[in-house]
Amino acid sequence: MLYLTGRGKKNRWTRQDRVLSEALLEYEKGLTSDGLPWYIASDPEREFVLDELVDEAAAIREEAEAEYRKGGNVSPGMRLVVLDQGVRDADS
Repeated sequence: MLYLTGRGKKNRWTRQDRVLSEALLEYEKGLTSDGLPWYIASDPEREFVLDELVDEAAAIREEAEAEYRKGGNVSPGMRLVVLDQGVRDADS
């Protein structure tokens, strides 16, 4: 497994850091596409409801991608990347 490490002792991962990181990776592998553990998602005794959530970052990227395609501005290898600019002002 590859770990994010820097140079020098202060940036080295401890054994506990590695164990926690690996445990989180294993846990996340067991989640469904809805972010639920499989044993909950497949439980016929549970009741589920659907809720709508707008991914604002994905929405702005999708709109920009459509505009780029429409205008013929797409170049091979070009990626549109969403950058967080912080919380909007109350006035906007």
